[in-house]
Amino acid sequence: MQNNFIAVMGATGNTGKKITVQFSYDDQSKALVQAGLSEAFANLYVEMTRAFNERTIKPNRTRENTTPTRFEDFADELTCAYEAM
Repeated sequence: MQNNFIAVMGATGNTGKKITVQFSYDDQSKALVQAGLSEAFANLYVEMTRAFNERTIKPNRTRENTTPTRFEDFADELTCAYEAM
């Protein structure tokens, strides 16, 4: 999924900026705690991230719980917000 995200964002013209940073699960947990989350919550969030990455769990997307907006349609707005930061 991350490669799809990068491809779509790259198509918006945001190719000159690094839009993702990959780091270890341990570093992710530390960053979440540093941002103010509890250590317990950070560890659970990392556990969920790992499960998605390893495809242990998969999102259950249906017509009822999925917006009709394609990510490609949203990418330009996301790029503008990112550049404004």
